[in-house]
Amino acid sequence: MQQLPPDIGFRGAGAAAGPFVGGIAIAGGVLGVVVGGLVGDRLQRRGTWGRAVTIAIGFLCAAPLAYMTIFPWSRPVFMVTAFLTLFFIPWYNGPMAALIDDVVPPHKAALAQASFMFVLHLVGTDGGDGQHEA
Repeated sequence: MQQLPPDIGFRGAGAAAGPFVGGIAIAGGVLGVVVGGLVGDRLQRRGTWGRAVTIAIGFLCAAPLAYMTIFPWSRPVFMVTAFLTLFFIPWYNGPMAALIDDVVPPHKAALAQASFMFVLHLVGTDGGDGQHEA
């Protein structure tokens, strides 16, 4: 039997909780993209490994925070971990695009970027209905 996460005070809030949680998501995501790019560029000046390490740091930080967001023990914990999860996950956006350009010959860069985006969405994008056939 699966145990539900504890009630952190959003039950029955419905429409009122949506914009609040959405604001956390937007703020964390936008800041994460910008900071991830800045960190990637700064680390890249220290070595050729900088952008790859930035991507790894973002995902490694996001994983435990995502777990704490899914299973929070209080509303403040949820709000902080949700923001931080959505801050660290998009750290890969800027550094990944730059990393692809670093390792692919210039005449194949556009094809490499398009291929990456195609595979990313093919594997990672849900069909939208939330229903999955068994």
